[in-house]
Parts: sequence; structure tokens; C-alpha cells
Amino acid sequence: MRIRTIIIIGVLASAVSAAIAGAEIVISTRWTDQAIARESAAHAIVETVIRRNLVLEDYLLHPGERARTQWNQAGETLARLIVAPELADPQSAPILAAIRENFMKVKNLFPRLAEIAEAKRDEGAPNQMARAASQQIEVQLQTAVRENLSLASRLERRANEQTIRQLLHARWLHIAAGGLLAVVLAGIWIALFREVFRPLKTVKTAIRKFGGGDQQARACLLLNNEIGEAARAFDDMADALETSTTSLEERTRQLEAANHELEAFCYSVSHDLRAPLRGMDGFCQALVEDYGDRLDDTGRSYLQRVKKACQTMAMLIDDLLKLSRVTRSEVRKGTVNLSTIAGAVAQGLRQTAPDRAVEFNIAPDLTATGDERLLRAAFENLLGNAWKYTSKKQTATIEFGATSHNGTRAYFVRDDGAGFDMAYADKLFQPFQRLHNASEFEGTGIGLATVQRIVHRHGGRVWAEAAVDKGATVYFTL
Repeated sequence: MRIRTIIIIGVLASAVSAAIAGAEIVISTRWTDQAIARESAAHAIVETVIRRNLVLEDYLLHPGERARTQWNQAGETLARLIVAPELADPQSAPILAAIRENFMKVKNLFPRLAEIAEAKRDEGAPNQMARAASQQIEVQLQTAVRENLSLASRLERRANEQTIRQLLHARWLHIAAGGLLAVVLAGIWIALFREVFRPLKTVKTAIRKFGGGDQQARACLLLNNEIGEAARAFDDMADALETSTTSLEERTRQLEAANHELEAFCYSVSHDLRAPLRGMDGFCQALVEDYGDRLDDTGRSYLQRVKKACQTMAMLIDDLLKLSRVTRSEVRKGTVNLSTIAGAVAQGLRQTAPDRAVEFNIAPDLTATGDERLLRAAFENLLGNAWKYTSKKQTATIEFGATSHNGTRAYFVRDDGAGFDMAYADKLFQPFQRLHNASEFEGTGIGLATVQRIVHRHGGRVWAEAAVDKGATVYFTL
């Protein structure tokens, strides 16, 4: 089952259960309030009947206007109570009907008793007939009041029993509503445990094992929900990674073999090619020394060109070997003070041509994380280029500093030398690509390619900005 479906069903079931429970609470509360109101009304009837009985006994002992007024007030209260809507109950209807009937009897008897008592006071000594009528009415009144009291007590007991039954009924309804909510919540929890929590734990365990190096770890879930889809995606990814790992291992072996071949090539370049070049250069020098007087100017020019070509070829071989070592060497990172490296390289350049008027502006205490040996090689090429391309100027300035580029620290080497046309900037970092004629500035075109590889091996990027005869700035990040 889809997790979204489980959530929707859970929300709907919870809402329905909460609505049922709320309705039950409202209904049972209303019924309980009605039962309590019925019991209160019945208790008020009992109290009123008892009060009328006391008023009647007081009137019989001490007839007077005060007792008659109290009797009438109690009668009005009782008349109002026996028609109260709270007592509108089919089970209480017969008792109320009997109370109303006795109430009407008492209502008619008491005025007659009062008339006889008034007649006694007016005539003086009562006659035998008046005394007998008075006693008969008193007996009827007392009997009716006692019967009303008995009926009111029955009514109160019945109301009390109904209240107790209603309270018990409300309690069981509350228990049923709570049970319904508990069942719904338990069902939601079980569904979430089976469809979400336990599968998530399985996927988490598989991911932890796979991340720990167990390439065979899989989730293997057949659930038809989002977690099942994620588990199958993980299994597919693990299969693909396992296949990629096997392929990567094979490629690593091939790369190691290629590196061995490259090392062999470098050895060949370093030794096998240098020997013929040294022989060519030596023979050219011998020709100049031994047979120079027999050669004309053209011949000596040819020999000088051959000798120059041999030296250029030797420089190319040296630069290729340097580029190869930069590519293959291990990067050992640490905290490097770039300002110190730049200062040391600048001092070495000054010693090569102490008569040149070049000002070095090196920002102090610029540090970075990298391989000090490789970064020194990068600065040798960057500052060496700046030194070379400012050689035509009487006074020159070379600057090393740092700036911010797209929120990242970028370092730069700036000079005010020959510069170059930005239209050819894409060729600047390619091996053997030169933007100036060799007759103007010497070089093999390997320096900036070496810088680029060093920067790339540090996870950075390198670019340049320049203008013809206005200098150049090379930026790089690490």
C-alpha cells in the first residue's frame, strides 16, 4: 500500500473516530444533564411536599393567616414543579399524574378546612357537626399530603436510578469511544510499522552495510510503495556500482599498465633521445672548432642552426619530462605559505639578471592547502612568464595577490609586460601553443600547461585576462 494512501486512510479514520467520539460525548453529556435536571426537579418536588406537610401541621395546631400564606406559596411552587419539562418522561408520567390528582384534592380540601375554621371563630363554640367535618377534612388532607410525599419520593428514586443508569451508560460509551480510537490508532501504527518503519530499517541497514564495503548488501523489498521503489532503486544502484567497480578495477589495471608504459617512455626520452642530441650538438661544435676555417659563412650559419635546434629539442624534452612528472606525481597536501614561495622564486629570478629594474609586489601571509612542491613549480612558471614577458621594458612591475571570485578566494600573478590578444586565450594553456614569436620571447609553450595541470590536481581552475602591450593577469583557485 502506498504511504500516501496509508496517511489518507489514517487521517480519515482518525477524523471519523474523533467525530464519533465527539458526538458520543456531546449526546451522553446532554442525556446526563437531562437526567441530573430530572433528579433535581424530583428532589425539589419532595422538598416542596415536605414543606407543605409542615405548613399543614403548623396550621392545624395554630390556624392563622401566616400558615395559610405559606401553604399557598408552597402550592404555587408545587404546581409549577409538577409541570416542569425536565420531568417529561414516559416512566415518570403515572407518578406525576397521581401527584397532580392528589394536588387537586388538597387544593380543594384546604379552603374548606379554612372556611370551617373561620366559622368556628365567628360562631364561638363549635358544634358537633362542624367538629366532625373538620376532623374528616384534616384526615383527608394528611392522607393526601402523605401520599404525595410517598409519590414524590418514588419519583425522586426513579430519577436517581435513571441518573445512575445514564452515568453508567455514558461511562460505557466513553470506554467504547476510547476503544474505537485505540483500535484506529493501533491499526495506523501497525500499518506504518509494516509499510514504513520496518522497511526503512531494512533499507538503512543495507545502506550502512554497502557504505561499509559490503558490495553484496541489498534491501530486497517487494513492497508496492515509495519505500519499496526507493529500495529497488538502491538495489539497482548497488548493482550498477558493483558493475562499475568491476569495470573501474579493470580500468585501474589498464591505467597502471599505461603508467608503466609512460614511465618507460619517459625513461626512453630521458636517456635514449638525449644521447643522440648530445652527439649531434658535440659534432656540430667539433665541426666549428676543427673545420670552421674551411666553411663559408653559409656553412657556419647552418651549423649554428643545427646546434640551436638541438638545444631547443633538449629544452622540449626537459619540459615534457617536467609535465609528465607533474601529471604522475602524488599530491601531498598541507598548509602552504604562497607568499613565501613567491618571494623565493622572485629572489631567484633577480639573481639571473640583477641589472633589470623589476619591482615585485608580493602580498604577505597568503596561505593555502596544497602540495608545496607542485605549487612551487606553478609559481616558477607563472613568475618566470611574467619576468620573461616584461623583459622588453626598462622598468616593470610584477604583482602576486588574492581577490574574491564568485565567493571563492582566487590568487593572481599580474605583470605590465607584452600581454596578448584575448581572442587567442583558449590556446594559452595548451602544450606547445605560443602566442608570441620565438624570436621575441624564448620558450617551449609548456609552462602554462604545467600550471593548469597543477591547479587541476588541486581541484581548482585557472584563467587569464590580458591586452596587447598592457600586461597580463593569470588567476587560479585551489
